[in-house]
Amino acid sequence: SSGINAEYGSDPEIRHALEKQINHRRTTHKLSEQRRRKILNSRFEDLRDIVPACRDSSHTKQTILDKALQYIDQIMRSIKSQDNTIAELSGERARQAELQREHQMWQAKMEYMRKSYGMQVPPQQQQQQHHQAPHSSCTTIHHFNMMTPSQLPGHHHHHHHHLQQRKIPTEAI
Repeated sequence: SSGINAEYGSDPEIRHALEKQINHRRTTHKLSEQRRRKILNSRFEDLRDIVPACRDSSHTKQTILDKALQYIDQIMRSIKSQDNTIAELSGERARQAELQREHQMWQAKMEYMRKSYGMQVPPQQQQQQHHQAPHSSCTTIHHFNMMTPSQLPGHHHHHHHHLQQRKIPTEAI
């Protein structure tokens, strides 16, 4: 008011218009600040409802923020742990699938050996007989291990002409 009087003198109309403008700005600023505080308080209530450690009693805004940050940190660590678990399980699934493919390949090789070499011996007896005649059965097993999946029974493109069919000596059976 004293600044207005000094600059504009004692003209009541100008002084009144300026005071009205100043009061309008103050009122507008006051209402804007009230809206901002109301929104901020509403957000703190939302945080209070979301953060488990804040639900049971009233807390200061500082405490709500502190507990919210702790809660977010806990969630982030949990997510990281779950991501690690997912990555480990994914790796295990890939290893399991590879083992399954390898198992199927060995089953196919065994079936091929039984059909091609007339082996009708249960697998346990085959192992025992392998020790009795190591040289002749080792040659067959080596040949068999060199087979590619495309050479196995059940594969759509059989290339049996690439395989040497050998008879296992009867003493090996």
